[in-house]
Amino acid sequence: MDNATITIIVPVYNAESTIERCVDSILAQSYSDWELILVDDGSPDDSGKICDRYAASDSRIRSLHISNGGAGNARNHGLDNCKSKWVTFVDSDDSLEPGYLANFHLDLNKDEDDVIIMQGYRRVNPLKEPLSETVNLKNAVYAGDSVLNDAFGSDHIFEYGQVVGKAYIHNLIYRHQIRFTTDFHISEDHLFYLTYLLYVNKIITYQGSLYNYIWENNNTSLSQVQHPFQELYIRYLSLLKACNDLCDRHPLIAPAVLAKIRYFSITASISMILRAIYCKPVEKPVRMEMLQKILRDRNLLLRHFKPHSKQGQILRICLLYTPVSITDMLLRYSFRK
Repeated sequence: MDNATITIIVPVYNAESTIERCVDSILAQSYSDWELILVDDGSPDDSGKICDRYAASDSRIRSLHISNGGAGNARNHGLDNCKSKWVTFVDSDDSLEPGYLANFHLDLNKDEDDVIIMQGYRRVNPLKEPLSETVNLKNAVYAGDSVLNDAFGSDHIFEYGQVVGKAYIHNLIYRHQIRFTTDFHISEDHLFYLTYLLYVNKIITYQGSLYNYIWENNNTSLSQVQHPFQELYIRYLSLLKACNDLCDRHPLIAPAVLAKIRYFSITASISMILRAIYCKPVEKPVRMEMLQKILRDRNLLLRHFKPHSKQGQILRICLLYTPVSITDMLLRYSFRK
C-alpha cells in the first residue's frame, strides 16, 4: 500500500483478552488513511497469533514480532518501520472512539512541521463507564518563542505526558534520534514526550476525550508492573535532565510553570524512590548508598524539593537537616508505621 498519512503503533504483550477490542476500535475509525503496526513483544499468550490474523485480513495492518524488551523497545521497533508523516501510539488494552483520528485534523494541518497535535483522553472501566480522570484540552494553537511557556501555563500540557492522545511528526523524531528509553519502564513515555517538545515550534490542541484509557484491576499489560528503586533513580536523573534541557532551550520563566516542572522532576520523583526503598525490606548499606546519591546535590533539594503534605514536609526536614543514619531510621519508621 502507499504510505498512509498516519501510522498507529501498538505495543502488544499478554493482550489476548484486549487486543481485539483495541484493533476493532481502530478499524472503526471515521478517518481511514492510516497504517497500523502491531508489535508483539514476545507475548507468551496468543497475542501474536491474533495480530497475525488481523494483518492477514487488512492490508493497512502489519504484525511484527520481537523478543520481549518492554513497551518502549516495542514502540522503538514500530518507529523503525514507520513510513508515514505522522505517527501516534495506542496501548493494546485501550480503545478509541470512532472520531479519534479525525480529531487530529491532519488534512487541515498537512503543511505543518516541527509540531505536535494533542487531544484528551478519559479513564474508563472495560464497560467504558467513566472513572476518576478525564483530560479535555481546549481548541488552541501555541506558537512562537514562548510556545512552551504559554502552553504549560494555560493547560495541562506539561502534566499530560502519556504518549497517547498525540500526533507526532515522524521526521522530527528521526532527525533528532528521539527514542523511548529502555533503562526504566515507568514514565519512559513522558521522557519521550519532553524530549520531543525540545524541538517543536508549535503545539496544536483540540477538544475531545476520544481515547479510552481502560483500567482493569487484573491488568497484566506492559505498563502494570512494580518498579525497583534503582530504576526509579535512573528515571529521576533522566527526567531531571530533560526538564532542565527544556528550561534552557525555551524561555520558561513563569513562576507557576517552573514550580510545576520542578515538582514533577524533583519532588515527586524523589518521593517515589524513597517509597520504593522503605516500603519493602532493603538492606541498610543499600538504603544508605541511595540516600547519599539523592543528597549529592543538596542545594538542588534545598531549592526545589518541596512536598505538599505534612508528612512530606517532615520528610524534607529529615532528608536535608539530619545525618544520613538518623534520616534512614526516621524514614523506616515513617513509611512502615
